Amino acid sequence: MFIKKTYLDKSAIQGIGLFSGEEIKKGELVYKHSPKLQQVLTPEELNLLEEDEKKTFTHYGYLWEGKWYLDFDDIRFLNHADEPSLALTQEGIVATRDIAKGEELTQDYKDFEDKIRF
Repeated sequence: MFIKKTYLDKSAIQGIGLFSGEEIKKGELVYKHSPKLQQVLTPEELNLLEEDEKKTFTHYGYLWEGKWYLDFDDIRFLNHADEPSLALTQEGIVATRDIAKGEELTQDYKDFEDKIRF
């Protein structure tokens, strides 16, 4: 769940993006994972889904260590950037630099997604 205020809006990167609803300082915790808001499927379970369901799962989800994950909070709208404003740590997701209110939040998907997707 996001600890900082965020909102969804049109993204210049792709489709809908997640934006900061407040100023965030470098190093501040922005997001803490909640397994209760996540669906995990093996590749075999994913292949049992209808094509439309599979397309949605793989679009908003990610492949990590051979399993598919889909979060049901707004983190699924966090777009990729090679120089992201957020990074994954042991504590959760933190700001890599100061972030202004209204700025789109981004993450480098290569930090957590299996390399076969890239």
